[in-house]
Amino acid sequence: MICSIFFKYFSLSTALFELFSSHLTKMSYKIQPVSKPVLFGESPLWDNRRQQLIFTNCFGKSVSIFDPLSGETASKEVKLENGEIAWIGVSMPYSSSTTKFLVSLSTGSMVEFDWDLGQVTKILYTLDEGDIKATLEDGKCDSQGRYWTGIAKFEDMGSLQVNEGNGNIFSLSAKHDGFLDNKLAAGNYDVPNGLGWNKEGTKLFWNDLTRRVTNVFDFDVQSGQLSNRKVLLDYKNYPQLEGSFPDGLCTDVNGNVWIANWKGKSVIKVDGETGILVDTITIPTTNVTSLCFGGPNYDSMYVTTTSINLDLTTVQGEPDAGKLIRIQNPRDNCFKGVQESFFAL
Repeated sequence: MICSIFFKYFSLSTALFELFSSHLTKMSYKIQPVSKPVLFGESPLWDNRRQQLIFTNCFGKSVSIFDPLSGETASKEVKLENGEIAWIGVSMPYSSSTTKFLVSLSTGSMVEFDWDLGQVTKILYTLDEGDIKATLEDGKCDSQGRYWTGIAKFEDMGSLQVNEGNGNIFSLSAKHDGFLDNKLAAGNYDVPNGLGWNKEGTKLFWNDLTRRVTNVFDFDVQSGQLSNRKVLLDYKNYPQLEGSFPDGLCTDVNGNVWIANWKGKSVIKVDGETGILVDTITIPTTNVTSLCFGGPNYDSMYVTTTSINLDLTTVQGEPDAGKLIRIQNPRDNCFKGVQESFFAL
């Protein structure tokens, strides 16, 4: 009897301690705006070579570099000699250079942008999608330096009417002759958006924005082959996610998936194995677009936001709209990411 009482007491005490520790960890998030606002922040990526954050100001049409030591952001506009650009999407550094970037454009092209020259130096790739309006979505590089991105296709760009099920994802890599090779990887997407790999590089997570789901693939690191596609997370199963959409994505050292909630004023933490929603962090502005881990120890999360809506109207009543938000949690040693890869060119 005494042993039984002691065991029950010990079990209850352990459970209460774990509950208290978990609550204390959640209370320990430090959420801080760290930059001046931009129009439409997107696609953040920590460059460990610079110890600075690369991100895109989409409707500002600028590649931006944030220095956490000075708190200053340097930006350079991307322009074409012939033709107009409505927005730019991703600014991906080259593995061979800290001053050259693959930049995706609203025109359906990917170009090389030279930061030192402040200009586009070559066209890397251009979509050929016939009469259907197609846009290049979020993109990242795998451990081999292949660039992965999604294509969304629209019936009407003005009203953002999606051509459902006709979006796809593909990879882009450099060939020995200096040209780029593209490889279709998967179809049946609406708007393939945020993506990221687990620490081992064997799982690829990819959001479908308007379907409001996160898919997971088995990923072959050497060949770049995808297989065994599954739905990891369905927003419809969580009432608290009503009205929000899975935008940008990153992963942590424990294989958890972190998702930026467009129109949701939050980022969420999802178990990368079970798909269970583990944690929610409230962000002080509605339009949350993307996120990544950064800092010398990759223990700071940087979140991009917007000061305008998709219809280009200004976000009202939110002083932190458009700013970079930094999240830290010194009580949680697992609140940490890993170094991401750059484009192998």
